[in-house]
Amino acid sequence: MCGRVCCALCAPKYEEASSYYDEINDEYKKPNFIYSDTLKFLPSTNLSPSESVPVLVWDAVVKCPVIKPMVWGMIPPWTMGDYKSSSYTTHNCRIETVKESRLYSAPLATGKRCVILCEGYYEWKTTVGKHKQPCFIYTTQSHGLKAENESHWNNGKWSKSQGWVGPSLTYLAGLFSSYESKKDSVSILSSTIITMSSSSAVSHIHHRMPAILSTPQQIKDWLNAEDVDMKEAINILEASESVKWHEVSIDVNSSKNKLPSCNKPVDTKKQGGKQMSLTCFFKKPIKYEDENRGNPPKKTKHN
Repeated sequence: MCGRVCCALCAPKYEEASSYYDEINDEYKKPNFIYSDTLKFLPSTNLSPSESVPVLVWDAVVKCPVIKPMVWGMIPPWTMGDYKSSSYTTHNCRIETVKESRLYSAPLATGKRCVILCEGYYEWKTTVGKHKQPCFIYTTQSHGLKAENESHWNNGKWSKSQGWVGPSLTYLAGLFSSYESKKDSVSILSSTIITMSSSSAVSHIHHRMPAILSTPQQIKDWLNAEDVDMKEAINILEASESVKWHEVSIDVNSSKNKLPSCNKPVDTKKQGGKQMSLTCFFKKPIKYEDENRGNPPKKTKHN
């Protein structure tokens, strides 16, 4: 599964880092970041479900990808009242049941495929006793570059002839939908990340991982629902072996902690395998949706 992501870059940097090659014009192009009046993307090293994330989608009109901010966690169409006050766990979608899910099958069938852009994601592994050690997992980088190093991103360069030269983003395959608020009739875009059984690269950390798109062709095919049908698209997804990871501070356990240090390596061996937390943990969330099925709760309590 995937419970936290690192999206600490500014909008223009995501445009550069996710640039693509245009064969017709023989040059690299940047997908435009489409700003929203209803959703504001706030860069952070520690984003949690219900917050806004940068999402790559296919614009069928201009025939190219664009970036839009979306709520991380698909908002069920049957949600009543303010979606912000609802507790739901729809930030992950299991590939094994996506075709049958009440919530996810419709976006999949109608080609609402997307890619969540991030520098990496967090996962927790069990160590001594019940201790959970957070790890930062990211796409394998070119020699000398580090996904957690801000200066490497800031020093990256983009040009029409070469595209992006710098650290590599981690591209997470997902689905999205548009929810119309019953309160003010405003349309809100929301997304979910598709998960699958882990590859050998991270299976010792967690048995599930996001579906990571590793090549420009995979990204293009996953986004382009006009030319690549649902069956072909699902077959594109695989458990990537091309990932790296390192242990990070348990301060990432609290989504209130947005410090730049969240994705930085820590040496737990020097600390006896334990860390002291500087922040308190959140209360256990109430499940509104099931990751497997996306079905509504059986009973609803009214105050």
